[in-house]
Amino acid sequence: LGKKIEMVLMVYDCEGLGLKHLWKPAVDAYGELLSMFEENYPESLKRLFIVKAPKIFPVAYNLIKHFLSEDTRKKVVVLGSNWKEVLQKYIDPEQIPVEYGGTLMDPDGDPKCPSKINYGGDVPQHYYVRDQLAQQYEHTVVVNRGSSHQVEYEILFP
Repeated sequence: LGKKIEMVLMVYDCEGLGLKHLWKPAVDAYGELLSMFEENYPESLKRLFIVKAPKIFPVAYNLIKHFLSEDTRKKVVVLGSNWKEVLQKYIDPEQIPVEYGGTLMDPDGDPKCPSKINYGGDVPQHYYVRDQLAQQYEHTVVVNRGSSHQVEYEILFP
């Protein structure tokens, strides 16, 4: 707390990655998310470690890497079987859950630290959006990296 964060180091656990994750709409959505992150927060990624990468990982990475700049691609590091030791060289072991080779545990003793890490999983059904009308916009604009666009709004009510 009280520290200014200028860059992030991310760890992607790819255990369980399979063919079902290579669905084109999902790959496109993830690529757009990566592009948006890169365009709006340039140079905020210090390093991205990939751990537990299955044999299908190179196929998955090839589908999304074209969304990334060359500088960002250089920050992606796929770790091998010694990944726990490597993480400890870059992250204080007190900040790494026991499950990942560190010493951090939840107050209830859980070594995965689910109170601090969102492990993801299946999207709950109540989050699904079905049969809703798509929002129609009067105008759209694409603002490319290094460009700007001014938008003026008239506020009609508080």
